[in-house]
Amino acid sequence: MKPEWVLALEELEAFAERHEWPKVIEVGHGALIKRLIDEAEEYETSFRLRYDADMRAIKRWQAAHPGNELVWPDHADMVVWLLEQLEARNVAPA
Repeated sequence: MKPEWVLALEELEAFAERHEWPKVIEVGHGALIKRLIDEAEEYETSFRLRYDADMRAIKRWQAAHPGNELVWPDHADMVVWLLEQLEARNVAPA
């Protein structure tokens, strides 16, 4: 799925082409634009990975704290809780 700004840029380019507007982006700027788009997509991917991991951790915290299904824990507190869960799991006798 493309970010909204990429879709908007594509719409603008298509509109300009339909109305035969002159190209306003110099040829040399194509590489810069591509690099900026690639960077934005990388940031989007990083954000999505972090967000998904946070959502999994929040669901796990909520499951362990009945009655708090609508509560999102403080991030630092959640990380401490997750580390405690990991430590308890690693220390528990097999």
